Amino acid sequence: MKYTGFVKLIMYACAVFALVVLGLLFQETTIGITLILIYGVVAILRKVKSSQTFALMVVTLVYALIAHILSNELMAFNMVQYSFLLLCIGVICALLEERSEEIIK
Repeated sequence: MKYTGFVKLIMYACAVFALVVLGLLFQETTIGITLILIYGVVAILRKVKSSQTFALMVVTLVYALIAHILSNELMAFNMVQYSFLLLCIGVICALLEERSEEIIK
């Protein structure tokens, strides 16, 4: 079954949200970072579009803003770290996309 881009984005957003919630349940930054890095490996191996990873980064930044407004500094700090990791993963995916386009030409 083929999914459209929007459905894939929703699926990835739900997956990352679940991973982040799991990491926050333990209030352990290491667990959340490990889960985001697992997502990064999967995203690179499955050749996820970089725009989807950047969209997830924006979602985690919004979570960080909401956490900061609610005065939950630990959650805001964790979300900012997750956003940075997603930014790095997105850049790597973008570089791989660019490289694959050059190889095709």
